[in-house]
Amino acid sequence: MNLVLKNDHAINFHHKIKPNIFMKNYLKLFGLIITISLMLTGCSNNDDDSNNSGTDFTFLYNKWWYDVADFTADVRFSLDGVYDQKIVILGTEVFGSGDWQWTNESTGTMQISNLTGQGQTVSEGIYKIRKISDSEIGIQVSLDGGETFINEVIYNDVD
Repeated sequence: MNLVLKNDHAINFHHKIKPNIFMKNYLKLFGLIITISLMLTGCSNNDDDSNNSGTDFTFLYNKWWYDVADFTADVRFSLDGVYDQKIVILGTEVFGSGDWQWTNESTGTMQISNLTGQGQTVSEGIYKIRKISDSEIGIQVSLDGGETFINEVIYNDVD
């Protein structure tokens, strides 16, 4: 279909948008949104280590934790060391997964590694569990090897 303008110039409407290009740009945008969201929540120095000694981390495992502010990805820590995350962007659930292990359980510090998934821009991070109960956890994230941690994000076990 061509549209002819006054000066006999035609515009062709048969151009097709390749879905792969759209999806690649969508995934890049998703990765950028995740990275920016983690950075914009603020950073603090790691000079206020709390001692979670004696904390019962059994509440943490094998269930989804939903970001109360609905700003960042929801997370899941399986007992077998599998870490999962998901976020809804433009009505589509986007998933990522990797591995987790305690690096210092007494301070609630764990390493997330081998993180892959749609739009994933980082492959590892350090999580610090700041508080935990059977229905709520608070997590700080570091993307620079533990030098600085992003302000605590609160998660509930109910969406």
